[in-house]
This record gives sequence, C-alpha cells and structure tokens, in this order.
Amino acid sequence: MSDETKLTTTNQTTETTEQASNSRPARVRVTRPRIDIHESDSGFVLYADMPGVDEKSTEVLVEKNVLTIQGTARFEAPEGFAEVHREATQRFYERLIRLPEEVEATKLQASVRNGVLTLHLPKTTEAQPIRVQVNAG
Repeated sequence: MSDETKLTTTNQTTETTEQASNSRPARVRVTRPRIDIHESDSGFVLYADMPGVDEKSTEVLVEKNVLTIQGTARFEAPEGFAEVHREATQRFYERLIRLPEEVEATKLQASVRNGVLTLHLPKTTEAQPIRVQVNAG
C-alpha cells in the first residue's frame, strides 16, 4: 500500500455494550475483527476475520467515506442435539475503516466464506494509472 492511499482504521477496543443500537443486540461482547488489506492499481481487497458469521448475519455500510463492517456470530447446538455445556457465546463484530477518496464505494463487492469477509474496493477510473503505448518514430 502506498503512503498516499492508506485506508485508516479507528482505534476501537473490545467492550461490553449496555444499550442496543440499530443492529447490535444489548449486552453482547463487541469484537474488532482482524483485517488484512492489499492494494493494486485497480483497487483494494480487504479480508476481515469474523468466525461464525455468514452472509445473513453480516452487514457492510459506507457513509461519508467510512466503511463499517458488522456481523453477529451465533453458536447454537446442531439440529437434534441438546445443549449440555456452553463456553462460546454470541459475538458481535464491528470495525470502522476510513476510505481514501479514490475508492468508488458504489461498486464495492462483498462476500463471506468460512468466517472470512472479503471486500473488493475498486478505485475510481481517475485514480487508476493510465498506461500510454510509446510508438517508434
């Protein structure tokens, strides 16, 4: 990632919430997912580790160049089994990332597989380098 085009993240910490927000249940542990970000000439790819989430429990929002990723992991007994002991509890993931101006947020693509959220953040055409062919003579 070049020094000029960095995605910056907020300095959130893990906390316990007492109030419910729009999509966050009350009294759920909030975890900041670990992320990896890669850059190419055409855009960024972001990977967020959010074990236990799927496409139905994940939300991606962009507002005023701030990317918000949220997800809820619920750990339930498999069908046909009764719960005997539980150490894994419901977990809420949330991370805010400031996007550079060159990201074209309307073309963002998101997918989740095996608890890893993958975001493709394309750059605007103005931000992408233009290669000019040099001809002889």
